[in-house]
Amino acid sequence: MSIVGIYHGDCSDGTGAAAVLLKKFPSIKLFPLKHHHTEEDLAPILEAVNSETTVYFVDFALGVERLLSMAKEVTVIDHHISEKERMEALAEKHKNLSYVFNNEKSGATLAWAHFFGEETTPELLRLIQDVDIWQWKFGDRTKHMSRFLIPYVNQPDVVLGFLSENIEKLLEKGAAISDFADYVVKSFVERAEPTYVMIGEHKVPAFNAQHMFVSEIGHELSKKFGAAVLLYSIRETRVRMSFRSIEGQSPSALDLATSLGGGGHRLAAGGYAPLKKFCGMIVFE
Repeated sequence: MSIVGIYHGDCSDGTGAAAVLLKKFPSIKLFPLKHHHTEEDLAPILEAVNSETTVYFVDFALGVERLLSMAKEVTVIDHHISEKERMEALAEKHKNLSYVFNNEKSGATLAWAHFFGEETTPELLRLIQDVDIWQWKFGDRTKHMSRFLIPYVNQPDVVLGFLSENIEKLLEKGAAISDFADYVVKSFVERAEPTYVMIGEHKVPAFNAQHMFVSEIGHELSKKFGAAVLLYSIRETRVRMSFRSIEGQSPSALDLATSLGGGGHRLAAGGYAPLKKFCGMIVFE
């Protein structure tokens, strides 16, 4: 019997969840997968799965349908509210699918609780959760860990090693990065001038921004402009879209993302659009 793990790619929470899988199943084959993945992205996963394979999806629930007919059993451990209804319907229909959901946790802490019990959750994973679901209960510890982990996305083997290291030393390294990161965020927000796009009936402020600090930049911009915002980056002929909003704003980040076929959380969501379609959404005044 083989075991395959699929996790949310380019995401610290997804990488942390994959590290949990690696701890539980040292011989597991791990694959990062992103929203709007291609057939080329799926090819190595499909090649690794057969009728004797157990598949785990962590912090991610897209592509499940393709594997249900191929794998012996599939378990989805996810916290994205936008996928809940679809996954519950699939679990009702397919006996070989198990679905574990908790919107109060991140993918990494939910995976740990599932395999090892919530009480033993490492602080590193709790800090990942704190920023991923935007609670910020632990202040600078959360910020420093978030910054420290930036270079290690899609490296679950490295993150697994961090779980057994002295966390204070890791936080010290993260603190060294934070001053510069704070400057980048502050500078961007102060200078940002929006391009407006129409999403349904909503005129949304949009900003060309790379992904690295998108959550922090988006949070500050949604406060500054008093509305949900879109941060986008262009890759070849596709536009990556990240929506951010704060409590009380309507439409929310999730409202905007789902209207374009994306998903995520209520205050942090995303998706992709063809470049031609995105250009047609721009408001020229």
